[in-house]
Amino acid sequence: MKLKPFDLMAVIAVAVLAFVFALPILMQNGGASLEITTDTKTYTLPLDSERTHTVSSNSHTLILEIKDGSARVISHSCPDGVCAAMGAISSENQTIVCLPAKTVIRVTNADGEVLDGIAG
Repeated sequence: MKLKPFDLMAVIAVAVLAFVFALPILMQNGGASLEITTDTKTYTLPLDSERTHTVSSNSHTLILEIKDGSARVISHSCPDGVCAAMGAISSENQTIVCLPAKTVIRVTNADGEVLDGIAG
């Protein structure tokens, strides 16, 4: 089957439209922050600064590394270490959970709202 000129133009148009609609989703990291929820409090940290932060909760300690727009657990006192194995998070809706420490770390936008690809 041979492609006709209009077929090629239709394929290019669909690819361009897909890129245009995907671009806002791919660029969502600007203004993002970390929402850290422990068993006693909830607070936020900017994701665009480079620092380490200690989270103490439920007799456990997590050390977060915030670097290059992402965050990861680099040290933990919990017995299983699943939180460190989760790797770095940088996009909205990504989370790190430590059950022994009763801690949830998630990426939110600057207003504290969780965004998804549809609501943008």
